[in-house]
Amino acid sequence: MIQEIMNGENQESSSCIDKNSQFILSHFKSQEFIFPRAIMTANTNGQVYVNSQDEMMKYFAEANFIDCRINGYPYYYEQDDNKLHPSFIYISLDLSLCNTCKYPIRKLDYILKQTLHKIQQEINGHPTVLWTGGGYHIYQPIKIVNNNPQEEISLESISYYNQFLPYMKNDFTSQFIQFACEYFTNGKNNSNYDLTTKSCLVHIPDSLNSKYHEKVRIVQIWDGKEDDIKSILPIFYDSLIQRKI
Repeated sequence: MIQEIMNGENQESSSCIDKNSQFILSHFKSQEFIFPRAIMTANTNGQVYVNSQDEMMKYFAEANFIDCRINGYPYYYEQDDNKLHPSFIYISLDLSLCNTCKYPIRKLDYILKQTLHKIQQEINGHPTVLWTGGGYHIYQPIKIVNNNPQEEISLESISYYNQFLPYMKNDFTSQFIQFACEYFTNGKNNSNYDLTTKSCLVHIPDSLNSKYHEKVRIVQIWDGKEDDIKSILPIFYDSLIQRKI
């Protein structure tokens, strides 16, 4: 069935996926670097690392543009002291949240509307929203700036966070993006997904999601701004205190 859907569309799909992969990569323009970065397709056995968009597109084409995903954070060496700074929030709102609802799509749309309103209200964000076949994905680029608005900082560089290191399961950036998902959705994100900088795999629009036999489509386009999340850092700090307690 999947092959029938894709048959005869490879050339058009290649151009479309190439354009949409550039669109997704634009969400990472303020990160430490774009490549190397992990990707995954229907053909790869887990994540593989690529060093350019051309190499990434080669993998996508070999998979007939099925299950094309890319990590929202670049690859980095764990022994490197310069940790990744929070730069991307990925929120998953799955239809499974509404299994007991009479009108599940209507309920999920309501949760999406609430989530987008809170993102706009709290950080003035206008993220990309994708429909994946089984729910919505929200992609919001973010930043934490120092006194110099051009200087983005990692949470590890803020000294008063160091007291929480013994209580952390993951690095601070992974801990923060998990917190942000819970906070912006009021706990209604896909709780089965233990999000980290290494597992933050986002879909490419117009690629086929084989789980639902449906192409991923764009619902809303990001406004191009990386929004400062300083305003919710005190709430994140409180959550770390609770973890420590």
